[in-house]
Amino acid sequence: MAIPPFPILAILYTVIASLVFNLHLCNGIYFPLVHQKHKYYSKHEEIYAQVNTLTSIASTLSFDYYSLPYCKPKEEIIQSREEHLGMLLMGKRIRNSPYRFRMNTSESLYLCTWHPLSKEEANILVQMSHDLYQTNMILDGLPVLRITGVGDVQIKFMGFPLGYYSTLDFNYYIVNHLKFRILIHSIDVDGVLKMEVVGFEVVPCSIKHDHRAISQLQMHDRINHSICESAEHEPQVILENETVSFTYQVEFVEKNELRWSSRWDAYLQDEQEQFRWFSILNSLLTISLLAGFLLFKFSRTLWKELSRGLPLVSQGVTRWWHREPSCYSILFCVMVANGIQLSCAAAATIMFTFIGLVSPISQGDFLITVSIVFYFFSGIPAGYTSVWLWRRFGGRENCEGWRSVTWSTSYLFNAIIFTIFVIMNMIHVATGSTRAVPASVYWTLLSLWLFISLPCTFIGGFIAASTPSSSSSISSDLYSNIIQNNNRAGSIKTWFTFLMSGLIPFSTIFIELFFFLSSIWLERRFNDYGLLLLMALLMLAIACSVVSAGIAYRCVCTEDWEWCWKSFFASGSTGLYVFIYSVYYLAIDLRWLNGPASTSIYIGYSFILALCVMLSTGAIGSLAAFSFLQYLSTYAKF
Repeated sequence: MAIPPFPILAILYTVIASLVFNLHLCNGIYFPLVHQKHKYYSKHEEIYAQVNTLTSIASTLSFDYYSLPYCKPKEEIIQSREEHLGMLLMGKRIRNSPYRFRMNTSESLYLCTWHPLSKEEANILVQMSHDLYQTNMILDGLPVLRITGVGDVQIKFMGFPLGYYSTLDFNYYIVNHLKFRILIHSIDVDGVLKMEVVGFEVVPCSIKHDHRAISQLQMHDRINHSICESAEHEPQVILENETVSFTYQVEFVEKNELRWSSRWDAYLQDEQEQFRWFSILNSLLTISLLAGFLLFKFSRTLWKELSRGLPLVSQGVTRWWHREPSCYSILFCVMVANGIQLSCAAAATIMFTFIGLVSPISQGDFLITVSIVFYFFSGIPAGYTSVWLWRRFGGRENCEGWRSVTWSTSYLFNAIIFTIFVIMNMIHVATGSTRAVPASVYWTLLSLWLFISLPCTFIGGFIAASTPSSSSSISSDLYSNIIQNNNRAGSIKTWFTFLMSGLIPFSTIFIELFFFLSSIWLERRFNDYGLLLLMALLMLAIACSVVSAGIAYRCVCTEDWEWCWKSFFASGSTGLYVFIYSVYYLAIDLRWLNGPASTSIYIGYSFILALCVMLSTGAIGSLAAFSFLQYLSTYAKF
């Protein structure tokens, strides 16, 4: 029986999807790619910062910047930046702001004054300050960076807090004065001195202004410089009937040694790189020891089987494939196919980022867009896999019924994910979060599934159905000699073993899983989509293959002919441990997560992640196990 060319299909599909992507890019569809346009500014040229959604590490809900009574632009017109699918799903809403800077001009400016706070407004500000909400700003594509620390130890945060709590007088204070530090690099452009922005930093302050003195000022009028945390300025408390004024100051600093091309280094520095390399090497050692142990464990049995012509292996392969398809066998085909679809989409996305086609400014939300598009195109290998597996059941030569298998492959997993997504979106709508997607996103996703994923899946299924079956004929004598009564003791032991087997693949990725979860829920940038991540996923694939092959061989040797399901769940149980670790992460690292809404959303996304991991690892493991047993069975005939 020939092994299907999964790697060839995956490569072909990746190339086709990449070409389609590039064609879209040439036609001007909005995709924020790597090379952001160089922007040069003249001295005193005006630049305006943009504001993003209000986010928190203590809540999975995000809110629009102007949902609070912040100062609006002079024209009172709030404009939104062009949004793509990933931004809508992530809840990012980038708006214009009144924060104006004049290139290379340091000054202090007045913005606006709120009316006296109502009781409701004061309560909202107190609650959001308690929930650790922060404001996010962007200037020339750079997120604002807040740097804190003592001595040589510096900690960098993107964004700044909306307010803070004082343990001295047990009051909440609002951040109403910002000290910006803009790093610029001077460059000669066609004989004219121009400047480019290479850094954007902020120091947030709370200052109680003399409202009588500044009540006659207009927006962007100059004021005296203020010093944060000085004795002459008391902070602005958040209380009912308090009047709050907003001001800011800006300082331009020449950094000619910092080039525009390296301005993202401050954001992308990975301080944990050595630790992550240690984790990769530890995973490599673990897999090597596992492979050596399995080789030693099964060496005697394997040599005995080889000397006897591998009757148990041949019977195991025969027993599984030569049976009439049932709902369970079709479900197995669909689950493996969906796992292949997810694996191909992940591999294509990582390749897309590894070759540098994603800008750091949009690596999170744009990667979601890329992943979704690649996932829908991955219907080709998914459809091929499901029909290829289905035809092996009973050694079927005729292809009647392949359409129903392909249809199940296309809709089953997507329907589950879409249902969970709708439920979580209803929670976002009820709470007023910006992550509540509009109806147009539903239609976009359904259109992508209907016009891309479904046809691609049927194309893959048609290719598999049209390919002549290469399954070899099996001797009737050999088939009649198959032992009908399974060794139940061995079977029970194997079912317990496969649950424990998932720990081995999980140990290869749990460090990367920690950084991945931190990038999503703690607003920490996951900087490395390159070699480290590729190495981690490669170790995961190898671990799944070795574990499932060992479990399948053990099942066959104990005359347990349900080896295919058990090899799937042996590596697929990695998803179970991913979910358990996600719950542990919620209890330890996100222990301050507030409200049932945030917890429900976190659990929902964790379940989706665990399900995807289970299908991907299970598919890789089961196909590797079948390839291993098929190789031994083929070897026995010679």
